[in-house]
Amino acid sequence: MAGKAEKLNSGNYRVRTSYVNETGKQISKGFTASTAKEAKFLAMQFEVDHKHKARPENVSFKDAIESFLSNRENVLSVSTVVGYQQLKRNAYASIIDMRVGLITKEKVQKVINEYAKDHAPKSVRNALGFLSSVLREYHSGLKIDGIILPKKKKVEIIIPTTDEVERILQETKGTDMYLPVMLGAMLGMRRSEIFALTWSDIDLKKKMVTIDKAVVKDVTGAYVIKGTKTTSSERKLALLDSIVDELKEKDKDEPLLAMGVNAFSQRYRRLCKRVDAPTSFHTLRHYNASVMLSEGVPNRYAQDRLGHATDDMLKKVYQHIFDDKNTTVNLIIEDFFKANIKVK
Repeated sequence: MAGKAEKLNSGNYRVRTSYVNETGKQISKGFTASTAKEAKFLAMQFEVDHKHKARPENVSFKDAIESFLSNRENVLSVSTVVGYQQLKRNAYASIIDMRVGLITKEKVQKVINEYAKDHAPKSVRNALGFLSSVLREYHSGLKIDGIILPKKKKVEIIIPTTDEVERILQETKGTDMYLPVMLGAMLGMRRSEIFALTWSDIDLKKKMVTIDKAVVKDVTGAYVIKGTKTTSSERKLALLDSIVDELKEKDKDEPLLAMGVNAFSQRYRRLCKRVDAPTSFHTLRHYNASVMLSEGVPNRYAQDRLGHATDDMLKKVYQHIFDDKNTTVNLIIEDFFKANIKVK
């Protein structure tokens, strides 16, 4: 509460008040004016404003997001924070400056409707999930269950053919792109994992590679090294002889991969267009999964090699393989009936 007005040597008056900051520390603040009444008014106005702003539901949604992220800066991954910052910029335009206490279920539904116009259902669900997490912390009275979301779309998984992968490998052989392509196609490594590798991760004697970090963009757009996507992504893989041979040709005093992620990605897309192959590097990972499944590698072992927390991607690959085989089976059955069943 504001104290008594104190007359200063200058002839002005000062009134002190205090408040408790976010860390629980008592902070004193003084207000000076030409009259005692005016100084008292300024102090009292500050107290009212501070109490108003201190209530969780009175912060803006933008400030609530920043506080939410700040409180979790040591537990959220870099890529997760980047994703949340992108949502803050792109997904919540109509409520971003609104006081949290004024956000209603109808306003949330409007946000979702707008975002769904040009974003995939999965992205929309992510936007709602983050929004809900922030609101639960700052607006506990709001119930947003029952928000209508766009229907999930079946995502067609792209798996290169063996001929396409062979063309990519052949085209990159003898270049600094060859090793990343080998690691993607033959070991199923993620691009982020490949470009985080250093010589210390390679054991040529044991023919092993240790995967325990990844390179991702931070909030400024710069690439940084962080831990792997999940704990299940941390793994050791045996190196194929062809990869070992390629590594032995490299100068150990030079970086394992001298090319940056962006430069590689641009060259890789151009190369794939030239050889008529899928342009996404991630499809090499799908190809590696399909090889393991086609060759009878147990699902759980394939999941461990790929560093997956779940077998969702493997199920999609299974379905892709089944669809291809199903076409062949249909032709076999049709040929049988044409050759053996004669109905007059």
